Amino acid sequence: MENFNYFQPTEIRFGAGRLHEIGEIAKRFGRRCLLVTVPAFPELENTFARAKQFLHEEGVEVAHFDQVIPNPTVEIVSQGARLAREFGAEAVIGLGGGSSMDTAKAIAVEATHKGSCWDYLFFREQQPTEKTLPIIAVPTTSGTGSQVTQVAVVTNPGERNKSALYNSILYPRVAIIDPELMLSMPPQVTAATGFDAFTHAFESYINPKGSPYTDLLATEAIRIIIRTLPVAVMNGHDLVVRSRMAWADTLAGLSIANAGVTLPHGIGMAMSGLYPRIAHGQALAAVYPAIMRFSWKYAKDKFAHLGEIFKPGQKSASLESSAAAACESLESFLKTIGLRKTLKDLGVPKEELDLLAERSLVLPDYKNHPYVVNLNEVRKLLEESYE
Repeated sequence: MENFNYFQPTEIRFGAGRLHEIGEIAKRFGRRCLLVTVPAFPELENTFARAKQFLHEEGVEVAHFDQVIPNPTVEIVSQGARLAREFGAEAVIGLGGGSSMDTAKAIAVEATHKGSCWDYLFFREQQPTEKTLPIIAVPTTSGTGSQVTQVAVVTNPGERNKSALYNSILYPRVAIIDPELMLSMPPQVTAATGFDAFTHAFESYINPKGSPYTDLLATEAIRIIIRTLPVAVMNGHDLVVRSRMAWADTLAGLSIANAGVTLPHGIGMAMSGLYPRIAHGQALAAVYPAIMRFSWKYAKDKFAHLGEIFKPGQKSASLESSAAAACESLESFLKTIGLRKTLKDLGVPKEELDLLAERSLVLPDYKNHPYVVNLNEVRKLLEESYE
């Protein structure tokens, strides 16, 4: 077998009803914590209140920063970091979707370091240190995997740019993955976040930096998502279905933490930086069919395996036909969950496709694709995805 490394320091507490453990966990790190969420809305208002109650019952004082937005910005992070410093927070809890967890991670850095979180992006010389506040992650969606990764994605509106902090210090100390918190997620959010989890798993699987360990995790996540996500979109109140999706999301997160993502994420990140209104999972869905059709010939074995997962027991005439069939199955899957939209449908200006292509090659994700594209090839993929 090939040599490989695998690292995962996050303590995972998985299961329905485990939110009540948040106070006991938080007090390990101190008696004052910053709770990071989106503004309260009916579906999650009770969850926020319960979390604060459980913290108070264990003697943990809470400051609630509830200004998180989708595609969180450097300005939002700075507001949260200022509150963390003023309050004297000893830990940060990200409760919500990927935006809340990523904001919590970035706050944990900025509250304890000079400058802005933007000064600590993955390619900067200065990186977060041990001064970073401990992070506890409590997801309410099944998609980003942020509860088990070392990544915090932030947007700089002034630069129309979306990038990431990437450092082992950003792994949450503890992840509480309680599927009950996901029961109120609406169908569109379920679909977009669930497809994001699929892409994490699949891109880890085809990534040359993957390993037998990440392949095992990723393929199980893919299998669960293909079987379960359409059901979750139709019936989000089924706790068994939500539990399966929460587990698949966690497996996919564990995969990308060690293998990483590929070309689609570079494009999706660029799209969200330029057009923050577009949900990350929907951005990925818009370009995935074209990228799949372009890519299958460079990883035939793994695309063929995906085809077999989509259609178990169906025999293909050849490896090539099975790999190509996976692309058709993926497109049908996107239609089933309501995400088969074009870049035009999403409001991407056609006159900015050149800019989007250039931005898609800024992050190094594309270099981990089975075939490393050039600028002209990315431009053609975007044209194919446009309408």
